[in-house]
Amino acid sequence: DPDKIQPTVGVIVTARETVLVDAGNSPRHARHILGELWRIGAQPVSHVVYTHHHWDHTFGAQIFGGTVIAHEQCRDLFAERYASKPWGSSYIQDEMRHNPAAAHYLQAIQHAVEDWRGFRLRLPEVVFSEQMALHVDGLTLELRHVAGAHAPDSLTVEVVEEGVLFIGDSYYPPPPSVRQLDDDLDRVLIEAFLRRRLAYYIEGHNTPFTHAEFQQKFMPNL
Repeated sequence: DPDKIQPTVGVIVTARETVLVDAGNSPRHARHILGELWRIGAQPVSHVVYTHHHWDHTFGAQIFGGTVIAHEQCRDLFAERYASKPWGSSYIQDEMRHNPAAAHYLQAIQHAVEDWRGFRLRLPEVVFSEQMALHVDGLTLELRHVAGAHAPDSLTVEVVEEGVLFIGDSYYPPPPSVRQLDDDLDRVLIEAFLRRRLAYYIEGHNTPFTHAEFQQKFMPNL
């Protein structure tokens, strides 16, 4: 739900384990996902992959088990921008008084999390530099650092055998708080994704695209 800054969460289910691509924007969002996993009889979560450090993709992680994986820059940025802060309603109110320009962003966090009792953040436990392969019950997940203007730590997750690529927010322009008038989608990244001709592209705030749909939406002349 874009109005709630609620991201798409990828779910990779095998006979023995479940891998999540991102963790949701809050414990409430994560509990909804966990309920759906129970409903379909999915196996326990073995890994959670952060596509990048932004709060809406990471603040739900405490609800899940398994190992959190991310790019090495994600760990540093997450620690600096989020894990070092005393999150709660009082902290958010204080921050909005001292930094009115950040009010929209902080209000969105407050709306998403709502109840701060027992809230905690999960730093990535396994990090990599350029590329990492994760073998899950016969599937190969290729994690690649792609950077981009939206977040320097952005990575993609390819389910190799299925031709599915989770691309997070990697091709988006910078976040609204730092965006300039001439900032646009990262066409270089979009073209690189399309040239791989995968079956599905799953981004951070939308429904999945087939290759044809993704190309038609962003680069119809490629």
